[in-house]
Amino acid sequence: MRTWIAAAGVLWATSASAEDVATAARAEAVLANSCVRCHGADAKKGGLDLSTRASTLEGGDSGPAVEPGKPEESLLVEKVEGGEMPPKTPLKPDEVEALRAWVASGAAYSHEPIAPPRAGADWWSLRPIASVSPPTLDPEAEAQVRTPVDSFVLAKLGEAGLTPAPEADRAALIRRVSFDLAGLPPTPEEVAAFVADPDPLAYEKLVDRLLASPRYGERWGRHWLDVVRFGESEGYETNMPRPAAWPYRDYVIRSFNRDTPFPRFVAEQLAADALPPEPGDDWLTQAATGFLVGGTHDIVGNLAIEGMKQQRADDLDDIITATSTAFLGLTVNCARCHDHKFDPISQKDYYGLQAVFAGVNHGSRQVEAADVEERRSRAAVVREEMSKVDLELDGLEPLARPDADAPTRPMVDPRRNVERFAAVKARMVRMTILATGDSNEPCLDELEVYSAGPSPRNVALATAGGTASASSEYPGAAIHKIAHLNDGRLGNGRSWISHSPGRGVATVAWPEAVAIDRVVWGRDREGAYRDRLPVHYVIEAAETPDAWRVVATSLDRATPSREPPKRPPRPSRPTTRRVATSCAADGPNWPPSSVGWATRSRSTRGCSASRGRRTCSAAATRCSRGPRSRRRRSPP
Repeated sequence: MRTWIAAAGVLWATSASAEDVATAARAEAVLANSCVRCHGADAKKGGLDLSTRASTLEGGDSGPAVEPGKPEESLLVEKVEGGEMPPKTPLKPDEVEALRAWVASGAAYSHEPIAPPRAGADWWSLRPIASVSPPTLDPEAEAQVRTPVDSFVLAKLGEAGLTPAPEADRAALIRRVSFDLAGLPPTPEEVAAFVADPDPLAYEKLVDRLLASPRYGERWGRHWLDVVRFGESEGYETNMPRPAAWPYRDYVIRSFNRDTPFPRFVAEQLAADALPPEPGDDWLTQAATGFLVGGTHDIVGNLAIEGMKQQRADDLDDIITATSTAFLGLTVNCARCHDHKFDPISQKDYYGLQAVFAGVNHGSRQVEAADVEERRSRAAVVREEMSKVDLELDGLEPLARPDADAPTRPMVDPRRNVERFAAVKARMVRMTILATGDSNEPCLDELEVYSAGPSPRNVALATAGGTASASSEYPGAAIHKIAHLNDGRLGNGRSWISHSPGRGVATVAWPEAVAIDRVVWGRDREGAYRDRLPVHYVIEAAETPDAWRVVATSLDRATPSREPPKRPPRPSRPTTRRVATSCAADGPNWPPSSVGWATRSRSTRGCSASRGRRTCSAAATRCSRGPRSRRRRSPP
């Protein structure tokens, strides 16, 4: 059938006269420009589709649109000759005649389907900017012209029969200009000074002063931030904050205040890290590329390969959309799935642009200030003093009570937690994590162990001979390694993440047994991240691997609920089992975001006996969850 149709098309094209072809072309131009937008393959108003010959002959709700060879009996000709169609802009006489001649010749289509015309490269908005002469005005209007723009405004007002509003008095004028340029009202003193200024250039001086104000960049930079969809959080369901997003905002404000030339402003946001430096460039200029990654970003991990590809495609689409709308005024993203229906943008153009940005990834980049070394030196001194104060304050922390039935210590804190206990002699410490606040893989930025006595020191440090081990390690993340548990460097950028959702075991050991009386740990000492926080855990110490003893647990930590959580009575149970049971009992109150806690957490499998006391082994009981989603949040 397809072969027959194709052959018929060739037969018509070769046998039709040149006059018939010209007649069809004229009619198709009329249909494309004036008809198929409402009566085409997409709209079909009144059930009528004029985009193909078959659908035209079939007609719509009122019957066939044309009778080939019989224009007098054709509904299409009747409607256009009577001016009924198109309803808003009736056809010109020559256009009506083109349709009549086309129907009379048999209503053949030279090509189909017919579609509404798309903008070409010659569309008015795509043409290069050209100089134009201001319109000529009458003498009265010409006297009001101060800039060439006034000529165009006054000409349009004259065409509409309107006259300009009277000039505002000075008090109103300074108020309007101040709000417009600075976004703030003028002070009473500024109003009084402007009203009393006899200088004929007082207005120009006012504008110059406001343009020189830092408030100008803050006021107008916000409009640009709206255009480029700038956000200080990731968006989507996690909506995690972006603590390092502010430099781009400050870059935009400074660019407006500096009156940076627009071509340079555009180039810096697309490739500041690859441009030759100019006078005045600094670390803030490097932050200009924050434009590319200022939109939403899905940080929820996806274990399915297709899901990962879709997330990546969505990230690139966001960059393409922002770039094309901000700098081109075009919706290039409409060509992601098909050629643009209105603008001259093909799907090939879209994926060509995607290839340009294929090397861009979301992430934080360290940009150092010119005085970074001086800042680091000062910070090191302050940090040393703070660590001394912290150690003194740690001595005031309440002792951990592993067998407590009610909270005696504050809730866990993402930054820093002190587990203080009566001094014990040990050569190793392990922390068994049984649950996190968001059910994601737990994260520790450092596991510190301090010696007892007047001069406590971190005996677990790698530089002091300490070693670290763990039950697992999150794959593919260079900043989340086991070795970071005791490297002495704090923060998310040097941390450990388990590969088991909601649980994990971290262990540190040192060469010789010493008396210890506290363990200090945190999720992120820098305070940038609060996720993956261990909320139910057991901490044990030992001189040998077969002699573990519990020194602290989460049982005596407070929870977000006002009342202490209900806990089981105090039978002779393994401490770890009681922590796991607490995890299940807290249910809807703690952790706040947890769901589906299962009663399997009451099992005691994995606990072993040692020195007459039952303690948690590496295969410790844990809080089990129901089926987990395939979408997991990737670690930052």
